[in-house]
Amino acid sequence: MWADLARATAQTVPDTSVAAVADALDYLCLAQLYLRDNPLLERPLTRADIKPRPAGHWGVCPPVNRVLAALGPLQKTVPDTHDVLVLHGAGHAGPSALAHAYLTGRLGAAHPELAHSAEGLYTLVTGFPTDLGGEITPLIPGQPHTGGQLGPALAIAQGSVLDAPHRLAVALIGDGECETGTTAAAWLAARALAGTGRHGTVLPVVLLNGQKMGGPSLLSTLTRPQLDAYFTGLGHRPFYSDGHSIADLRRALTDALEAARPLGTPGPASVLVLTLGKGHGAPTHVAGRPIAGTPAVHKTPLARPAQCPEEFTALERWLTSYRPGRLLTPDGRPGR
Repeated sequence: MWADLARATAQTVPDTSVAAVADALDYLCLAQLYLRDNPLLERPLTRADIKPRPAGHWGVCPPVNRVLAALGPLQKTVPDTHDVLVLHGAGHAGPSALAHAYLTGRLGAAHPELAHSAEGLYTLVTGFPTDLGGEITPLIPGQPHTGGQLGPALAIAQGSVLDAPHRLAVALIGDGECETGTTAAAWLAARALAGTGRHGTVLPVVLLNGQKMGGPSLLSTLTRPQLDAYFTGLGHRPFYSDGHSIADLRRALTDALEAARPLGTPGPASVLVLTLGKGHGAPTHVAGRPIAGTPAVHKTPLARPAQCPEEFTALERWLTSYRPGRLLTPDGRPGR
């Protein structure tokens, strides 16, 4: 069923629309981290528009945003008798969860001051981190657990589909999280559930972006054949995408859903491995200092753009490259 839905929506929702959603999520994440005014860049950026001490995490947001955008058409068309649950293992994707809840309208439904409007967009962007948190917490609509605990996302996804054959749980797992004992045990836990009843389906999505906090991840040191052997040994068939092409990512998602099995069903399950680099989109160098591909992308890649002229110029180029006026209307609604 899930692959059928993905194929059907691929015919009705163009890749350009999904790519625009991914761009809108990226822009909103960046705006939350850096802007205290001028959220849609309707006038030239000034230093006064920038938060004096930007705080938050950029690094994992671009990979997460692409998965959320690719899942969007499927989530929108799922029948009332079924549901799709997304569980974030990457708690540092707080700006992404807030941006997604804002774009879908779920945030405004729970918090009217954050509804689609010029004022709601201003409050979202300039108020980050909000009272809902700068990281992923159940206070953000659509988040059933606190992310960023490094370990439990896959196990919670498995628990959420027990005796729930109508549910697809997508677990977003950071490659640093894959180094925890909790996740290692959860990969094998599915074997213990064979023949225990009718359960739903879990699709693990490993965000193999190459880094954990402070350095390279262990999974990033494996070759593709080694990754194949690793996931196959865990009882999963891997499907890969680098995330640069939304069309390619959607195909990989459909293929992974085609091979997915209800939890406890004999045979290999599937896993989607997204290899988009951590902090994708960040400037390559600023003032001779490397940014992309370094631990600097984990939090705010540009630490002092309000004070440093080179960083201000880099941030201005970065923000304007998204052309936010084509992604969001002046009244804070998603562009058409």
